[in-house]
Amino acid sequence: MGCSCATGTTWSNFYSGKTSYINLLAPDTTVSSQQTVPTADYIASSLNSKADIEILMVPTSGGTGHYVTVTGITYDDMGFGELMYIDPLDGMFHVPTLKATTASLVWKSVI
Repeated sequence: MGCSCATGTTWSNFYSGKTSYINLLAPDTTVSSQQTVPTADYIASSLNSKADIEILMVPTSGGTGHYVTVTGITYDDMGFGELMYIDPLDGMFHVPTLKATTASLVWKSVI
């Protein structure tokens, strides 16, 4: 995937690497798509249709961030909710309380 500890993995390398891996192991079984500015509605809809979702989480303090696998999402009309994910850094399931903007999935912790 073109990973680097110093600079991370670019989105294009992540996407092409994941697609190549799936096509190698299970050809013609998966339809791939990408949403570069996902909304909470897009993530909920994708999860409801049994799609897997990976997102890049970048610290607000800067840095390269890393990808996590989204396992669920809940939110209300005000954008408050939870984004459930598994973090490969610790292998743990996380459920932070968050606030989403309407323009894109830019999450800001409200804890």
